[in-house]
Amino acid sequence: MQSQRDAIVRLSGEKTKLAEEANQARLAAEKKEKEYVDRIDKLEVLAQQKATECETAQRLLVEKTAECQASELLAEEASADSKWLLSRAC
Repeated sequence: MQSQRDAIVRLSGEKTKLAEEANQARLAAEKKEKEYVDRIDKLEVLAQQKATECETAQRLLVEKTAECQASELLAEEASADSKWLLSRAC
């Protein structure tokens, strides 16, 4: 009988120890999960910022391309006008 009581006490102690270890492992897993979720949230915000920056850069590129094309047309017109004026001056 005494040996059975000793076994029960020993097993109860092991159960408590295992329960504490399981609880610590659960808490550690929850902490890691929270860290991963926080990191994912930060990366999503960063990705959104970069996407916005890319869209802005794309719009700027389109605007600058249009400005360059307009400048080229003006330069061609100015060159044609200059040639015409030079041909009339002589």
